[in-house]
Amino acid sequence: MLKSPFFSVIIPTCNRPQTLAKCLRKLESQRPRGNFEFEILVSDDSSDMQTQDLLAQHHPEVIPVQGPRKGPAANRNQAARKAKGTWLIFIDDDTEPEPDFLESYHTMARTSASRVLEGRIVCPDKCNSPFFRMPENLQGDLFTSGNIAFEKEIFERLGGFDEDLVVMEDLEIGHRIRTQNIPHNFCAGASVRHRAQRLGLSHLLWWAFHHRWSILFDYKVGAKSLNTT
Repeated sequence: MLKSPFFSVIIPTCNRPQTLAKCLRKLESQRPRGNFEFEILVSDDSSDMQTQDLLAQHHPEVIPVQGPRKGPAANRNQAARKAKGTWLIFIDDDTEPEPDFLESYHTMARTSASRVLEGRIVCPDKCNSPFFRMPENLQGDLFTSGNIAFEKEIFERLGGFDEDLVVMEDLEIGHRIRTQNIPHNFCAGASVRHRAQRLGLSHLLWWAFHHRWSILFDYKVGAKSLNTT
């Protein structure tokens, strides 16, 4: 009888098969020393079949999930509903897990009282430019969705990521974790690399007008009211 996975590693993606392939190679090369199993689920919001073809031809052990095409939060939640692991690990398709990534998460999940664990995100080629995206989480308390783990029971109790938010959904779930006093910790050994990404003009224009999501986020966390009277 096959053992149930301890971890379900969930990777949302959208039209980036080459980037996803790098992430999967790093993850599949993990050789955990602990006696546990893990599964990998890719939730795909892509507009073509390139990602599905990649998985079928080169990563047949990966579980493909059809994304709902409603944004990153809904994409993550879709895979979480199909996951069988005791713990859910969320990473982004443009991250590269370090060799001890799973082992470090497993050690802390088994030896601490934490129900949510933040992993480390490092940008190895960081530069001083507003035209590059360079997310990092070096000390925790950011709840960045690019590398975070939840005990599945807790994730379900929280209701998953807020699908109303196209951005800042990780900040919002972090707010719920804090206000509900859910035990959490920073797992520095569960590290991923996130290389600097040059931002195109379309992304910069989109980000310049993302204030509507900021307003909705403030409303969600109780910072502002939508009542204009």
